[in-house]
Amino acid sequence: MKSNKLTNQAINNMIGKHVKDVRLSNKKSRNQMGKAININPRTLEENEKGKYKFTLERLFFIADSLGICVTELIPAKLKGRINKNNKTNSDKNI
Repeated sequence: MKSNKLTNQAINNMIGKHVKDVRLSNKKSRNQMGKAININPRTLEENEKGKYKFTLERLFFIADSLGICVTELIPAKLKGRINKNNKTNSDKNI
């Protein structure tokens, strides 16, 4: 039986890939985005690869620099899990 539980690494990977896809669809290079949000392009690359976690603050800076809502940086697969009963897996521990 397949588990529906997401790991932190899986979430980091999904968000990173989606942020990269959104950045590219807005025709922005890592260098351009790095300058816009005041981070090293290499750090952004590590975020997009899922090696580093995106902070909420960084997601807001990215969204602002692209002129989009921060929720557009969250993959649809994760939005569905978050919206389901307004809880995530980690909410069960609270």
